[in-house]
Amino acid sequence: MSSNLFLIYFGIFIGCLKSTHHTIHTKASDEKFPPKGWKIIGSCAADFNKDNFLDKAYVIQEEKETSIGADDECIAGDPYYRKELIIKFGLSTGGYTINHKSTAIFGTCNWGIQGSDPFDEISTRKSTLKLSFSTGGTLRSRLSYYFRFQENDWFLIGYEEETYQVPYLDQYIMEINYLTGKQINYEIIKGKRSKSEITTLQRTKLSTLDGINALKHKEEGE
Repeated sequence: MSSNLFLIYFGIFIGCLKSTHHTIHTKASDEKFPPKGWKIIGSCAADFNKDNFLDKAYVIQEEKETSIGADDECIAGDPYYRKELIIKFGLSTGGYTINHKSTAIFGTCNWGIQGSDPFDEISTRKSTLKLSFSTGGTLRSRLSYYFRFQENDWFLIGYEEETYQVPYLDQYIMEINYLTGKQINYEIIKGKRSKSEITTLQRTKLSTLDGINALKHKEEGE
């Protein structure tokens, strides 16, 4: 048990990494990772399922550019490369088994700042998985999604939206806790935080990871 806890604390300490291409052998499936033609662009580690074994999450990106159709919702911008989220659970044998794969949250084109890649980073907060994106033009927003593994699936339990106008430093922040149904809004003007405005939202069923498209989620104001 002590060795397992050491691995967990060490994984939390190293946090999340911007990764280069490397190979991981998972004893459960004996697969090489990432697949041929893909590269790792972000990774992090935590005990997501709370079994005292370190788990890992990766965002991988296809090395080949994907063409965008005329009916896509994004404007023309930087070359688009498909992305996929891969979550692996640690095993008592020391290997890993794939728990989840998902592409929905990334969308199907570039919807980031001025048509760029929107993906910022993958990270953790305790045993929660965090995915962050940026979008906009001179008025920009940083979007952060918090997912928790429970009831054998991944659910959206929190959302943060930080909006700011370039080149100014003032920030307008919205935080939603879907577990409590509370929304908090506040501003940071000239380095000073305003009083928080707290709103109680209508409680709804938690959304799953596979049901979230970050661009549509922001546009629909959920």
